[in-house]
Amino acid sequence: MMPRLRLNTAEPRLAGRRCVRLVAPCARRLLRLVRFLRTSLLLCRLKLTLGRCGERLQVQSPFIIAGPQQVEIGDDVSFGGYLHIWGMGGVKIGNRVMIGSHVAITSLTHDPAAAVMWHTSIAKPVVIEDDSWLGTHAVILPGVRVGRGAVVAAGAVVTEDVPADTIVAGVPARIVKRRR
Repeated sequence: MMPRLRLNTAEPRLAGRRCVRLVAPCARRLLRLVRFLRTSLLLCRLKLTLGRCGERLQVQSPFIIAGPQQVEIGDDVSFGGYLHIWGMGGVKIGNRVMIGSHVAITSLTHDPAAAVMWHTSIAKPVVIEDDSWLGTHAVILPGVRVGRGAVVAAGAVVTEDVPADTIVAGVPARIVKRRR
């Protein structure tokens, strides 16, 4: 129940401050509810358009998934904000995969051997296996397979396959350590 609000007509500034103090918590709760509903609606729409979507997907918006029909996502996957996935060549993300913010995953590129690259496109599938972690600002290029349990360091550009249980870093990404 809302507290009864008595306005002091002799001092309108004080009445305004009291009103703000009473209304502000309700406005904050309403804003949280609107954000929650917006995210829930976005998640429902995403799940309907994806080729496959597992259970318990966690997403932070904004994010872009182009060609969602060719994108498959496993169980217990989390996406950081500002994720970009170009899925037209096929992208498969396994179970328990963590993807940091500002990550770019592309399965589509242009043909650098063509005289005019503008109208060319080469599609190569990307596979990110179970229990992998893609750090913030990582870039995964077409045709790459990130092995089970692999870690891609922040800012790495992955141009070749990443073996299972390894940590890669750098531009281009190179193996820096074995996890086990």
